[in-house]
Amino acid sequence: MTKRCLSIVILLGALCIEGCTPLGGFKPPPSEFENWTKSRTSVLEVKKALLECGVIVLSHYQPIIVEGKAIRQDQNSYLLGHRCMLSNGFEYIGEFGACKYKLDQSLSACQPDAIVPARSVERRLNSYYCKGNGKSTPECQPHRQDSPNGKPTN
Repeated sequence: MTKRCLSIVILLGALCIEGCTPLGGFKPPPSEFENWTKSRTSVLEVKKALLECGVIVLSHYQPIIVEGKAIRQDQNSYLLGHRCMLSNGFEYIGEFGACKYKLDQSLSACQPDAIVPARSVERRLNSYYCKGNGKSTPECQPHRQDSPNGKPTN
């Protein structure tokens, strides 16, 4: 009887561990910047574009903390950021696209006459993200240029 219990425990343990592998069923959602693509654009350029379009959180795993409080972006400004990215030639490859859900349809960002923000370096540099990271990350540097392969150029 104990061999059978041990076999069951081992089998259950193996199934639980398999759920956390790439072959398993559990996969955390991708970070916001991983949902966007554009030919010959580095990950750094995607991050910069998101911040310049007004999206304030690049990763679900790295919340923006200001004065001890987590900053959350309202859905309307988040969707305007999505529309800005789309108007700048980026393609959204994530699961949940901008203005595709009935709940979003009533937001001003989803209306045909919505004023979609233009990309702004000033917005990126003054974003909660860059202020929270102390301008130490590459996407928060004012003039850093990257090559298409994602490596910095001098």
